[in-house]
Amino acid sequence: MSTRLRLALPPLLMLCIGPATAATRLTLSENAVVGGPRIALGEVATAEGADAARRRALATLDLGPAPLPGYGTRLDRGQIARLLRARGLGDDLAWQGAQAVRVERRASAYDNGLIVQAAQDYLRRQLGPEIVRAELTLAEALPELAVPAGRIELRARPLGAAQALHRRVTVWIDLVLDGQPFRPVAVVLAVRAYRPLLAATRALSQGSMLACDALELREEDAAALDAPAAGADCGALQGRLKRTLAPGAVLLASHIQAVPAVSQGDSVTLQMTAGAIVLESRALA
Repeated sequence: MSTRLRLALPPLLMLCIGPATAATRLTLSENAVVGGPRIALGEVATAEGADAARRRALATLDLGPAPLPGYGTRLDRGQIARLLRARGLGDDLAWQGAQAVRVERRASAYDNGLIVQAAQDYLRRQLGPEIVRAELTLAEALPELAVPAGRIELRARPLGAAQALHRRVTVWIDLVLDGQPFRPVAVVLAVRAYRPLLAATRALSQGSMLACDALELREEDAAALDAPAAGADCGALQGRLKRTLAPGAVLLASHIQAVPAVSQGDSVTLQMTAGAIVLESRALA
């Protein structure tokens, strides 16, 4: 006759001898595309077999900065495992999937017209109020740009007024993404900048004195000149021409030679003073 003996074990002891808790399975992707400036573990790997809180903790783990658009970065299991251990999340993990993941940044094409418009607006302001009409056209095509999601600002680098008045001007536009420098773009513009300038109404010979009846104001392209133009106020100009001026030619500042107070052959008054005595006579310079 056999006797069966039943023993009631405490609930805690039953848990200890029960099946072991299943390991968290982490499946690493071979390729991943991220949208933000940082890489989260949940964007490159999938966690299974863990409670919801642990899965959330794993998914939000920061793996570092995302690459710029057009570039990629590689993360292997060893790198990710070290980060998990440093955060206290690396225990009880079972790896699956790829040995390493290549990460790229999600990006979309940017409208180059906005960059060109920003460069034109800035250069037009730098030309100043004297320019009554400016024609600014793109001289060199811009490269195609891909930018990630975020707030883009366009900032022109400082350009002096003297640098702005040329046939071709390069305006550097910095693209700023969410307040951080992203990339610079060089915008090359062909410039025509019109303002009233003095031009000869007839042929003027070298050495002739400036006369307002031989000059008139015309709207001319100041950017096409090889040197600064003379002032637009004819009455304020004094001197003689250094070179012959053809009809319609713009008068440049370098064309004018100042007339000295005394020239060779002029008749002058000579004074000699000795104490209270002043002697005066006529002389030839």
